[in-house]
Amino acid sequence: MSYRYSYSRRITLDTCLRQYFYQYYAADKDCPLRDELKADVRRLKALSNCDMLAGKILEQQIRLHLRRGAEWSPAWFLQRALNDFDRIVEQNRSGDTASLRSDNALLEFFGPDSAAQDATGRARGKLSLALHHYFDAPELVRLRASIAGAGVTVGKKISGLRVGRWIITGEIDLLVFDAANSRIIDWKIGISHGPQDSLQLFIYSWFASEDAALRGTTITAQRAFLGNGTLEPPTLLTTEHIHRGRARVLQDIELMDELDQYGREGVEEVFTPCMKENVCRRCKFQSICPKITAAPNWKQTYESLPLFQAMS
Repeated sequence: MSYRYSYSRRITLDTCLRQYFYQYYAADKDCPLRDELKADVRRLKALSNCDMLAGKILEQQIRLHLRRGAEWSPAWFLQRALNDFDRIVEQNRSGDTASLRSDNALLEFFGPDSAAQDATGRARGKLSLALHHYFDAPELVRLRASIAGAGVTVGKKISGLRVGRWIITGEIDLLVFDAANSRIIDWKIGISHGPQDSLQLFIYSWFASEDAALRGTTITAQRAFLGNGTLEPPTLLTTEHIHRGRARVLQDIELMDELDQYGREGVEEVFTPCMKENVCRRCKFQSICPKITAAPNWKQTYESLPLFQAMS
């Protein structure tokens, strides 16, 4: 059993406990579920969706541009991105599983509630708009100009952070640094819906504060929203922020440890479905999730923890 804490794992835990069980336990070879259900879970786990595909292709093109941007025009990157998106969608539409990578199989075509035409059109439009903004929006043009001459790492892997048996994992989209400053940039395909997601940024700053090459620098973080071409003001990440972020990670891990035995033993009933219509409609596991008439609505891990302590 792998004990890896990631932001995506935490979001799944916060979104739906049953989804968390299916994603992180049910397909494990030692989980004592019936073989037919485990096979279904493995198949469904592999599914992506149109929005995730658009985000993945956007990230690939931005990374390629930052590493070798002088070699090709913005129009080349846009055309390449849309061609990749259209090719994968067509493979899904035609059922061409022989040439389709497993992580490119899309829920809209292989899931229980298909809405492929609308979903592919919306996701393709978001991808096109995001790349246009990346290249042309004034704030993002200035951002790229501001990092010229600095040290730049694209897709910086987080490593070396542990809490007990849990390894903290993640990846910084863009890290810009010099002798005095470390600047963390996080690309978002959409638009801002509120304040910064502090936990994700705090994990990044925790890593930067521990990394030998970055320790002692002033650390700032900001999100770039490619849905409307805006860049948030940088947030100065202080020691206090890092401590708060570590405390939240510890809290999450405490709950994950409480759940771990139930997950490994396949006690599916402990992981109650969220019963939120919008979450269920988009969930890749909806076809195997038993329908129940009532369930507690566990919205945040720090509220859920006492419930599991009482069950132990």
